[in-house]
Amino acid sequence: MIKAITFDCWDNLLDDDESRDKKRKEHLFLIFKDHGFPVTQDEMNELFSEEAKLFQNHIIEHNKTQNSRARVGIVLELAGVQIPVSEINKIADYCDLVALGFRPPIVPGIKEALEVLSEVYKLGVICNTGWHSACNVSLRWVMILSTAE
Repeated sequence: MIKAITFDCWDNLLDDDESRDKKRKEHLFLIFKDHGFPVTQDEMNELFSEEAKLFQNHIIEHNKTQNSRARVGIVLELAGVQIPVSEINKIADYCDLVALGFRPPIVPGIKEALEVLSEVYKLGVICNTGWHSACNVSLRWVMILSTAE
């Protein structure tokens, strides 16, 4: 007998769209420029693309995601950019805040599915980015957000 159903946060409840990466790229673009390492938008896109591949490989190999600090470090390493650790930590903090600093889109149809399922089952959220504030997203929050759209 099924007693509960859990949902992964990103791409199941919340759409992992390009908005977060766009904000992160813009932020790093300015940081690079401020530290004398100007890059083009295409170069920044390529850095993020390469980092995303490494991120996915890490998930496959280790069954968990990397935190923002590690991901920022990889982008910097790929670009050959060296900045103080305190700055790297600030960038990582910004990247964490960006994840839910705006309303991520709700996956189409999820609100209706949750309403039906919640009448029969207990519902929960799981997230392999447990270090991240996104893990604190509740099903109730998703349902509230979807009614605000």
